[in-house]
Amino acid sequence: MVVTSSRKEAVRYKMAFEKYIKEMRYDKIQAMVAFSGEAQFSDNDPNSAGLIGEKFTETNMNPGLKGRDMRKAFASDDYQVMIVANKFQTGFDQPKLCTMYVDKKLAGVECVQTLSRLNRTYPGKAESGTFVLDFFNEPDDVLHAFQEYNQTATLTGVSDPDLVFEIFEKLRNSGIFQWNEVEQFAQAFYQKNKSNAALSNICKPAVERWTSRYQSAVSAYAAAHDVLERAKKTGDAVRVANTEKTFKERRMGLRSSRRTPVKMMLPRV
Repeated sequence: MVVTSSRKEAVRYKMAFEKYIKEMRYDKIQAMVAFSGEAQFSDNDPNSAGLIGEKFTETNMNPGLKGRDMRKAFASDDYQVMIVANKFQTGFDQPKLCTMYVDKKLAGVECVQTLSRLNRTYPGKAESGTFVLDFFNEPDDVLHAFQEYNQTATLTGVSDPDLVFEIFEKLRNSGIFQWNEVEQFAQAFYQKNKSNAALSNICKPAVERWTSRYQSAVSAYAAAHDVLERAKKTGDAVRVANTEKTFKERRMGLRSSRRTPVKMMLPRV
């Protein structure tokens, strides 16, 4: 879920998502946008060229819904991202929600209700965890909002800005990217005529290396799980202990792969 500050911002996010998905040629990712009423741009809005005179609504921005209720459509496999402007920010009970990007000021009960959209249980969610990337609010303000309702609330997962350097070292040491690819990307990035697609093509070899290793980790995890289940059926305590150790190692390897992104490239808008 992407939480925006206004209907106009929701429209911009939706258009940026569509542009990026098209440039990347993704065929299994689709975003829906949710807001009440309509949004219209004027000359006073920045970068509004091409938007003035149009009326943006849920209906014309979500042609794939085809009359379906948005809650039911998002529960299907047709949509993976929901962009909201107040609507569905609270009171939306979708247990599959696992990640939230916050691009607006949150305070008090609104903060608690918004972030609590992620706390529903769902198979596999305990292993993968939930994630909030907040571009706007201070961690202490979020903690204070929760402590109004739960005095024992604490913050244990605030990201360290230095983690990006740790990820960099991890990717470099494992050979996910080559330095000549970094230099090529840097040169292209500062050329105004380079598209997102061109930049993504430079990253493609690194993405393929990571994807290959991730798939190997998934296969190793599945194989270790099967071996562990068979060991449990034998009732041999020593065998179970040995296979459990291997299974935990494979699980840690899989989690490490999930939490090591190869890239996060925001579209130029």
